[in-house]
Amino acid sequence: MKFTQRSLHLDRIFLRFFTGWCLAATVETLLNPYGFLTESFFHYLSLWRFIAVLIAVVAVMTVASILRDSAVNETRLMAGASLLYCLTLVDAEPYLYFALCLSLVLLFIGVYALQKDRLGLQTLTVSDKTVKIVIAVAALLFIGFSASVTVCRYLSYSSSTFDLGIFSQMFHYMKTTGLPLTTCEREGLLSHFAVHISPIWYLMLPFYALFPSPVTLQVLQSLILASAVIPLYLLAKKMGLSPKAILILCVCFCAFPALSGGQFYDVHENCFLTPLLFWMLYFFEKEKCLPMWGFAVLTLLVKEDAAIYVAAVALYMVCGRKQYKRGIPLLLAAIAWFFAATALLSVFGDGEMSASRFGAYLIGDSTGMLSVLKTVFINPGLLLFEVFQEDKIKFLLQMLLPLGFLPFCGKKLSRLTLLIPMLLVNLMPDWQYQYSIFFQYVFGSTALLFYLTLLNVRELSAKRRRFMLPMIAAFTLLIAVSQLSGSFNTVTHYFEKKETYETITEQLEKVPEEVSVSAHGFYLPHLTDREFVYDLSTDTPAEYVVIDLRAGAEEKAEQLANYYRTYPDRYEEVAYEQKLIAIYRDRQYVGQE
Repeated sequence: MKFTQRSLHLDRIFLRFFTGWCLAATVETLLNPYGFLTESFFHYLSLWRFIAVLIAVVAVMTVASILRDSAVNETRLMAGASLLYCLTLVDAEPYLYFALCLSLVLLFIGVYALQKDRLGLQTLTVSDKTVKIVIAVAALLFIGFSASVTVCRYLSYSSSTFDLGIFSQMFHYMKTTGLPLTTCEREGLLSHFAVHISPIWYLMLPFYALFPSPVTLQVLQSLILASAVIPLYLLAKKMGLSPKAILILCVCFCAFPALSGGQFYDVHENCFLTPLLFWMLYFFEKEKCLPMWGFAVLTLLVKEDAAIYVAAVALYMVCGRKQYKRGIPLLLAAIAWFFAATALLSVFGDGEMSASRFGAYLIGDSTGMLSVLKTVFINPGLLLFEVFQEDKIKFLLQMLLPLGFLPFCGKKLSRLTLLIPMLLVNLMPDWQYQYSIFFQYVFGSTALLFYLTLLNVRELSAKRRRFMLPMIAAFTLLIAVSQLSGSFNTVTHYFEKKETYETITEQLEKVPEEVSVSAHGFYLPHLTDREFVYDLSTDTPAEYVVIDLRAGAEEKAEQLANYYRTYPDRYEEVAYEQKLIAIYRDRQYVGQE
């Protein structure tokens, strides 16, 4: 009798009602062809179906409770239904601030569900084998999602000269000559290392040599980023975290919005930063100096500004861990490499990119990072104003909300040195791409944020850890769905218009491999297996001209095609597909100088 009375307690009945309410609302939102913010939604909504689902859920849960009383299972169903409904909402209306509000809703639900261990997480056991299997599955899902989006972006002619065209031609040159040369980056033949010093690219070359295609580069990027979960797993184990904590943090890493979103502007060398920084930190924690230095050197070879990440880690070693013998030499090496690399770029290359990234801090004719640091030192108000712009606050929410702001919740102030790269690379610049999770500049900051999260989780009490980790998982899923779900449209769009893209490909195949080409940006990455290819916007002479006639792709493209068509004695029309593509050959072209 007491058994039945407990199962029919008012609190339990409300729990079932709330679960049924969330599931009924989820069903109606998913089945309704109209958005839940529109008036049409209410006209299409079935009140009888809503009530039927609600009553059915309440009835089934009540009967199950009478047969076998389990408040834990009911709480789990309630939490799951709440999360499912919130995910459905942010998928329908993917706005960050809406997701933030729903995170607060989940926070209140979490306070109830996790208080007094109502979810039964304390008694839940997870084997190390299960942890590895789940993490592997999460990594494969990450690879499948991100590679699908980026590959379909290329196949649907949505990738442009900057930057996939540059790197795909660079790899063609590396494969044929061993040198990282391009002709489409700066309107003429030059080494890409005159723009960025990135020898790390050569690690990709053997795979590209086997499968020479921009698709290979896109897939490799996803694999490299996914591989970072291995040192993250090892780091978490080294710090003594429980299998449940390791499982949640590694899965959250695979679902972290910036990790996928950072790939959506095609392949970049920055993808190496995440795994290399994790490996360097892992060997630091293991107190193995030689491999730590090895991965530090590899990190420096990613790019000239990768020294910022190594220097930040070295500062943490010195200030936070009192590891002077390891930290000081590493700090000096990172600083020396940064100034040597930027000096090389200034003398032999196109110079360091401070002007385009830190223009707000360069006063008068001043140039270089030293001038930037001087401005910040004498006018910190300017720094604060630049850092706390609305778009940058949005960026901070995208990066920190999935982690429950744990990177800022450590007991030791010295750990904040690990946030210096985020300040320098993402928040200080006035170049909009550096504070967006949909560009490559987030990969290094992501690694350091997760490392900080591991450090701070380790210090939480068992009770707080049982609360924070499930909330982090819920926040990560919510922000990931809100920010990334729309990206899958790239995949569906490709398959919906596959025949159109195949037609474009057929026309591009009419351009011989040995000729020079000047092409519109979205077509150029498909023409990079040659010595000379230029972006048509630069007006660089070439034997073949490829024009993108798709609506909204290029301004005045049709007028340009008409111009070439006006002079048939000089320009041979090689191909023409209305509103798709036009290809012309210059009969008077005399070749490269």
